[in-house]
Amino acid sequence: MTETKTSVEAEAADKGYATVVVEYDGELYEIPEESRDWPLEVLDAQEEGKSLGMIKGLLGDEQYARFRAKPRTMGAFDDFSSKLIKAGVKGK
Repeated sequence: MTETKTSVEAEAADKGYATVVVEYDGELYEIPEESRDWPLEVLDAQEEGKSLGMIKGLLGDEQYARFRAKPRTMGAFDDFSSKLIKAGVKGK
């Protein structure tokens, strides 16, 4: 079952930093609004040139598992990762 935007945003308020909710393929994903609040795993993966690792670090285990629960293509991953990065960098 997909979480509602309201419950996701309510949980985000407890994190100590602003978050943004991104919708993709009928699911909601929450990430830090500013890249300065992204986990260091994202930077590690970026330095190693691992785009999949960047998204995995940004989403965390639960959200990443939810994304991978459906069959995905490389094109779907590209679309999803672009949407996440733009949302986190711009806060939109």
